[in-house]
Amino acid sequence: MIEVGSDGQPVVRAPVGFGGRVSEAQLEAWLVQYPDLAGEPLLILGSQLAEFAEDKDRLDVLAVDETGELVLVELKVDESFRVTDLQALAYAGAYASISRAHLAAVLHKHLEKQGVEGASEELAKERIADFVGVDEFDEWQPSRRVRIKLLAPGFPKRVLKTVKWLGDVYDMPIEAIEVKLFEDVSGAHHLTVERLLPVRGDDAFDLTVRESEAQKQSTNITRRPPVLAALLAHGDLHDGQRLHLLRRALFAEEQEAFDAESPMFQVVLDASGQSPRFRWKASDEDPEQLLPPSAVWHAMMETISPGRYEKRYWPVHSSYSVEPEGETLGEFAERTGAWQTSTD
Repeated sequence: MIEVGSDGQPVVRAPVGFGGRVSEAQLEAWLVQYPDLAGEPLLILGSQLAEFAEDKDRLDVLAVDETGELVLVELKVDESFRVTDLQALAYAGAYASISRAHLAAVLHKHLEKQGVEGASEELAKERIADFVGVDEFDEWQPSRRVRIKLLAPGFPKRVLKTVKWLGDVYDMPIEAIEVKLFEDVSGAHHLTVERLLPVRGDDAFDLTVRESEAQKQSTNITRRPPVLAALLAHGDLHDGQRLHLLRRALFAEEQEAFDAESPMFQVVLDASGQSPRFRWKASDEDPEQLLPPSAVWHAMMETISPGRYEKRYWPVHSSYSVEPEGETLGEFAERTGAWQTSTD
């Protein structure tokens, strides 16, 4: 690490030990606040988790990457990272089969712990959907291929050999990331991070990316940004714009109750917050509610037939239009270029 001093000459500083300077809890707090320390953008779902009845230890950090895959992070502040310390391996199988609803509940608790205003499971689902780039939370389909990141100031050769062996032989997406601490004359701390394994460009590691892309092509899955955010960014929608539910978005037995002129089947786009919301009311006399877009459908169904349908979240891109009974928002986004078509 090289700094330039006031005299214009380079100042070379050697890394210092974490002991007595930065605790494991502090390093974890930094990672939660700045997830890019793990080498890529991550959405932190929770930390210090004991999610299973038999747990004696805690998972340091649980996150999701931009492709929607789960990432387990294990931290150490010394170089005694032993093979027996690879606790994340013990958690990988359990988290590979955990439900999306449970993961949203984990993030909900994390948001509450962080003091986020309005923390709820609905907000947690919105955060996940926004981060992984799906229109609705229920479209998020993490695979069972859970990734593991190990962060430490250094690793014994035995651990690095184990990480490489797991990657090369079993194609396990596991990384060893070296984190170094530097201290300047004022006592301020600086961190550097470098992935030691897999080596950049390692075919064994890149295979996971190729497999992911091949799977998307074989199943004709196109990852697109949430439709409301895409249309707002493209200038095709604006804050306060009125949108209309499509008759076909209702169940067949409820379509007789549909009235395109009724405020019950209309929403107003609210883009004033971090994520777009819908302002909706059941009638002109009822108070207006501010709801997640995918949840308004259920509010409508509850008004028509109270208690008849279980709570579920309806896709926004295929349920609403700019004009009554017009093209869907998804079709609108494709036509305007806010969404690229699947053939692009």
